[in-house]
Amino acid sequence: MAGDDWQKQFEAAWADREERLYPILFGPMPPNIYPLDFEIFSGMTPADRIDPCWLTHGVFEIPPNASRPSWLYVSSGLSNAWEDDSLDPDSQSGLGCELTLQTA
Repeated sequence: MAGDDWQKQFEAAWADREERLYPILFGPMPPNIYPLDFEIFSGMTPADRIDPCWLTHGVFEIPPNASRPSWLYVSSGLSNAWEDDSLDPDSQSGLGCELTLQTA
C-alpha cells in the first residue's frame, strides 16, 4: 500500500476509535488526552531503546456522566498498526487492544 494511502487509512481508523466508538462506549469525551512523554521512560531504559511510537500513546480521563457514576481512564494508541505495511481489518493491530481503568 502506498505511503499516503496507508497514512490516510491509519488516521481514519484512529479518528473512528476516538471520535465515534469511544463516545458510544464511554459517553462524552473530554477535549484533552494525556500523552506519554519521554520523561516517563527516561529513568527506565537507555534513551536509545525508547520506541518513538510509545510517545504517541495517551490516556483519556473521562469524568462521571449520566450513564456511569465513576471515573474512566481509557488508553489510545496501543492498538495502532505501527508495524503493519498495510491495514488488514481481520488481523491484530498493535497490541490488539486498548486498556480501560474504572474507579470511584
